[in-house]
Amino acid sequence: MQAIGQVRRYHRALWGTLLAFLIAGLLSIHLATAVSADVSVNIMNFKFDPTPLTIPVGTTVVWTNQDTAPHSATSDPGSAFTFDTGIMQKGQSGKITFSTPGTFTYFCTVHPNMHASVVVTAAGAAPASAAAPAAPSIAAPSVAAPSAVAPSVAAPPAGNPPAVTGPVGSGTGNSSGPSGSAGSSAPTTSTTGPSTGLPAYFVRRLGDG
Repeated sequence: MQAIGQVRRYHRALWGTLLAFLIAGLLSIHLATAVSADVSVNIMNFKFDPTPLTIPVGTTVVWTNQDTAPHSATSDPGSAFTFDTGIMQKGQSGKITFSTPGTFTYFCTVHPNMHASVVVTAAGAAPASAAAPAAPSIAAPSVAAPSAVAPSVAAPPAGNPPAVTGPVGSGTGNSSGPSGSAGSSAPTTSTTGPSTGLPAYFVRRLGDG
């Protein structure tokens, strides 16, 4: 029983040690990713390269002089974050850790015409994303509805309306037109005989003969 208890205690100790190493490894990885790597700036041909330099807060910038002439990286007067690498001879380096967000301009004290800048972004700040292009608007073709034109009816000329006269009957002496006609026709007298169709005076003269 004692041997079994010792084995169990050994296993517990072994697992505890492995767990501690695992936790330590995860913490070291987290700290390594949290700390920004150094960023290099070369001084060559009396220029700082690159410029402007954009870095996250907490980054260390390393300036290396590649020129034969001495140089420095010194913040402009009145800067919110002051720094100075000091005079660097050929092959020498100077480093500054930027712990304050902002845009900081600097120059070389030996050659004041040399200027550059460092842009320090806040922790977790993402670069501004470019706006998506607007979709082109496609206008639907407009179809004009045909306009309904009412037929024009000419109005009758002003004045008295035309009289409507019905047909006149023959041999009766009376007008057969409608009662609304203007006036009635004069009665007509038949001058023809009943059977011969000759005028009456011809019939009388024939009778006389």
